[in-house]
Amino acid sequence: QQRRVYEKHMKRPMFVLHQRFATHGAKNAHYMLQNCHPYKVMDMDDEGRDAANTIIKRLGLDRCLLVDLPFKDANECHVNEVDLKSLLTEARMKDPDDIKVGSDLIDEVWGEFQKGAPEKRGIALFGWEDIRIRFREYESTGWLGYNGAGKSSLLRQFMAWIVCKEKEPIFVGSYEEPAKRYLSLLIQQAAGHFIGSNEYQAYKDIARQIMDLVIVHDVNGTAKYRDFFQNARYAARKYGIKHAVLDNVSMIDLSLEDKDQCDKFMDAAQDFWRSTGVHLHLVLHPRKGADEKKPPMKMDAKGSG
Repeated sequence: QQRRVYEKHMKRPMFVLHQRFATHGAKNAHYMLQNCHPYKVMDMDDEGRDAANTIIKRLGLDRCLLVDLPFKDANECHVNEVDLKSLLTEARMKDPDDIKVGSDLIDEVWGEFQKGAPEKRGIALFGWEDIRIRFREYESTGWLGYNGAGKSSLLRQFMAWIVCKEKEPIFVGSYEEPAKRYLSLLIQQAAGHFIGSNEYQAYKDIARQIMDLVIVHDVNGTAKYRDFFQNARYAARKYGIKHAVLDNVSMIDLSLEDKDQCDKFMDAAQDFWRSTGVHLHLVLHPRKGADEKKPPMKMDAKGSG
């Protein structure tokens, strides 16, 4: 097999590369692409790496060999008397970005073992270890109940417990009330009693402990669920949130009677928690006509099925 070295330092590498191929004629260029293993030797800066990635993807990841230089470019390697031939023998194929060899993840895999048994991972509801309700990363929970059943109050109490006891940051999109109203209720539930207008110091003491751990999606009007997930992703990167609350699904730009819309929403929700590891809490309502004497099941939720 022929092996050719293409070393170019240019801003538009594909254009110059095509010129090189053109000198051999179309048939020869096709032959080279099919039968040669081009080495890619580019500058070791951001521009050079981007150019190399572009060229390799065009020619085929399985046909190109990427050369890593110990200095910025080949000229510096010559000046420093680097054996370029040895670098060529160490050239490697570039794996696709979403493919990894298992051995590359050996430390991360061991980290999974350190989390303990699956049934004991995550946070137990209010720390009650004797019940089986747990909230783990890379998962989601639906809080389903009839109007006035207390699902939002219970979830808000749990969020207050998380920021007070676990010291974990949360992201909240509560669209039935303004953000300031949600935060005032959260502080009251964290305090365990109603805070009167003459208890400013008590308010400040609690706010100082938890307000930096609560990031809210403050919007006027109908909230867009894509904006919710986009901002929650940002909060995950910047603030390291562990929980995201959407209260409630009936208050966003989603027709719960439209199956296609519901499917797209669930695809976006699953992509969010699976890619970020943030536990997603969705507040749901049962369909109309449900018997309120019986607890609603998951298939009773609006938009399910």
